[in-house]
Amino acid sequence: MLSIFVSANLFGQWNFSISTSQEYNNNPFHYPDQTSSFISSLNLGIEHEIKSFGLGYYGNYSNFNNMTDRNFYWHQFGFWNATNNLMFGLYVEQRINQLEYEYFDYSNYNAYLKHKASADGFTFLTQAAFTLTSYDQLKDLNNWMGSIGTSINKSFESKTTIIGGVNFNYKNYYETNLDTTETMMMNSRRFSYTESN
Repeated sequence: MLSIFVSANLFGQWNFSISTSQEYNNNPFHYPDQTSSFISSLNLGIEHEIKSFGLGYYGNYSNFNNMTDRNFYWHQFGFWNATNNLMFGLYVEQRINQLEYEYFDYSNYNAYLKHKASADGFTFLTQAAFTLTSYDQLKDLNNWMGSIGTSINKSFESKTTIIGGVNFNYKNYYETNLDTTETMMMNSRRFSYTESN
């Protein structure tokens, strides 16, 4: 894979990045009849920071040389705030496919909150997140997920760090026709609990 990356800091608080990558894959979509393609990706990122607040826009266009009907555009807009102990943000993303594969089009909304605290040489991080994913046509895949977790770490002068934590995820396919028990069993391997209505 060949990659080219350019980044610039414009006017002190604006950041701009652009990159491209080229790759060859002998079956990128795992078709039964193998279909190979060169894949070209163009990535763009623009960020602006004002004190502890930031705004960003990120985009990616992927081109499949031998399967142009699979080309797609993905983009994301986000804002965040980060201080010494508190971080929060909101990201909105969207994937737009060619007409033949527009059923893969989706929108995703993600909000998160993180709080960091220190005491007696230990650092504690508590975090929570909520994600909503909505497909334009594949309504059975529409879902929301909540996540909450905490971690603790301790560093020593020997440059050793011990880190431990726990995280709980709850995912709900709110427009699916799947049986609740089936959905729970599929996700139990990931230590998640899923419920469908």
